[in-house]
Amino acid sequence: MMLSLLTAACEGKLHGNDVEYERVSTDTRNILTGDLFIALRGDRFDGHQFVLDAERAGAVALVVDAVQESVCIPQLVVENTNHALGFAGRLNRDSSKAKVIAITGSSGKTTVKGMLHAILANEGEVLATQGNFNNHIGVPLTLLQLKPAHEFAVIEAGTSGKGEIGYLAGLIRPCIALVNNVMSAHLEGFGTVEAIGQEKSNIFSEDTLKIGVVNLKSQQLNTALNQLTQVERIGFALVESDTAMENLREDYKDKIDQFVFGKIKHSSNDKKNEFTLYAENSMSVITIAVPGRHNIENALAAASCALAAGATRESITAGLGTFSGVPGRMQVVESDRCAMLVDDTYNANPGSMRAAIDFLANKKNSVLIVGDMAEVGETAENIHAELGKYAKDNGVSRVYAVGPLSAKLVEKFGDKGQWFESQALLKAHLESDVLDHCAILVKGSRRSKMENIIQQLKRIEEKG
Repeated sequence: MMLSLLTAACEGKLHGNDVEYERVSTDTRNILTGDLFIALRGDRFDGHQFVLDAERAGAVALVVDAVQESVCIPQLVVENTNHALGFAGRLNRDSSKAKVIAITGSSGKTTVKGMLHAILANEGEVLATQGNFNNHIGVPLTLLQLKPAHEFAVIEAGTSGKGEIGYLAGLIRPCIALVNNVMSAHLEGFGTVEAIGQEKSNIFSEDTLKIGVVNLKSQQLNTALNQLTQVERIGFALVESDTAMENLREDYKDKIDQFVFGKIKHSSNDKKNEFTLYAENSMSVITIAVPGRHNIENALAAASCALAAGATRESITAGLGTFSGVPGRMQVVESDRCAMLVDDTYNANPGSMRAAIDFLANKKNSVLIVGDMAEVGETAENIHAELGKYAKDNGVSRVYAVGPLSAKLVEKFGDKGQWFESQALLKAHLESDVLDHCAILVKGSRRSKMENIIQQLKRIEEKG
């Protein structure tokens, strides 16, 4: 791509000759000859310190926010290099013929992305967000990976503050977009669930959108539907009966163009779910190798997006059948320490915490091991306390917790709960605890680092 195109998009000023660049890089350790280096600024880094390294490594030009006298290659000077990265991603996206699908929501985004990628891989070449590259840096970096061979792109969009989803939607410019759900996550950045609902619904704001996908049982559903007045609308829901299915059809017949429903058929063990998918006036039985009711809802979201993208029923069934889950999200891991160990440590919010408790609810000798949830706002103590009551009411046998907020969870849970002042004290207790008959689920926000507990518990004794 020519640097002059990015210059026009950014309304920047080009110092030096117009050049063609092969790729975009933000890390001088990975630069290849012919790359454009964008010097990003952050709270703890400044790419402008490495412009000379970029030139030496073979970069053909720089994007900077002030002229760098130490280098001789062309420089595009812009007001904000982070925004320039966004423009570069959008330019590459606009040159692509791929069907671009945007996924957002309070919970389950990464799982839905993985499921949808598995489905669409049966239909053609797919680009999907890697890891948690779902912010103002990760999204454009993902879009820059789009190649002419890609027929689909599945892009995850996350947010922790107002305006982020609208900005990301402007880069992604999706053909299809999903709001998976709206829950009280990131309340610190929004204040109310209503504000979160409005923010998530901004994923539907681009004029490229052809189909919007919504969860019929999500909070703030009407906020999402209000954004979808000029496009096709697909609504999905997990239901308990045919009556519930028909009631939803009746309730939303004027607002939803296509319904996708699921009914739990059988849960043969704790490592998979089997459900019946109802869509396009037909039904099929699907098995997914990930536990938890919420993962059936995630599968319905993925199936809905896949149908919107033109995938066949065979691809949906096969793709969901091969999906094995995302590390740290409801993953059953091998352990000699307990009867079952579930790693759900990647992150936590009130909605996903309730889903974890629901999973343990019908297990004998169940143990919930939790760390604090982050970014849940001024009512954080009350939210943790409510989850303690929810765990008790749903029959969880024991709770072990670490972190100041989780003390409130244990207090509300009652006598069978134990709070530990540090993770070291929790680990010391677990070393001496008898757990061989227990079903254990470990969960907490990223900053709680509860994966350390998984590493301790998943120890496998060597057989001589």
